[in-house]
Amino acid sequence: MKPVSIMWTQGVETAEAQLVVTAVRDFLRLVYAIGHEAGLALPPTTIRPFGTWYIPSRPEGSPYWGTHWYVENSFDSTRQQVIGTRFLDLVRDEPWQKSNPHWDVAVIEHDLIDEIPTCADEDRGEFVFGTTVPELAAVLSVYRLRGLVRAEQRERGLRRLVLHYFGQILGLPSRSRESAIVMLDGRRYCTNRCVMRRAATVEQLVLLAEQEREDQITLCRDCRRDVIEVTIMRGRSPN
Repeated sequence: MKPVSIMWTQGVETAEAQLVVTAVRDFLRLVYAIGHEAGLALPPTTIRPFGTWYIPSRPEGSPYWGTHWYVENSFDSTRQQVIGTRFLDLVRDEPWQKSNPHWDVAVIEHDLIDEIPTCADEDRGEFVFGTTVPELAAVLSVYRLRGLVRAEQRERGLRRLVLHYFGQILGLPSRSRESAIVMLDGRRYCTNRCVMRRAATVEQLVLLAEQEREDQITLCRDCRRDVIEVTIMRGRSPN
């Protein structure tokens, strides 16, 4: 299991950052519990909450000098949104990813879109909650959640976002799975009642989070099996 690095931009509130770290930790605990039930001895995983950071020895504005650099180099001033695929390309090319491969979770306060739509993509939404590269990183935004009036809805929505996108980092749902799967915008989602379902709007996110809370479920039976599958396959990978 790779270590997990978590960073967030300056505008992310302390309570939001703490919730993100807790949600990642809870998901990893669930993974370990599922692995234990399956007889898998998983190596320990380190969570490194770097928060908003910068490197004093690097000139401001130089590559990888700090958290703000990632936003500056993936922000589209016309749309006033961070382009998720650009952000994750920067993460992929980090010198630290090459010297010490790890999973990255980045939380931003800016609005987010997966990539700039073309004429052929007019049916796609105007924003996304997050963008993921499996086995590498996810960037997710709190921007849309801040329109929710009730604090408990914001908290449950953010927690679900973290669980969902961290699950995508780990490879859920698995690529070999054929049941209870839907393909939307080129990505695979579970259709069972669990956090790997897709939420395209704030209203859907709140509704799904409430359903899963009432059912006391994080991962469905199919996704729990996928955890075992992707964990075994990761152990066989040379990387």
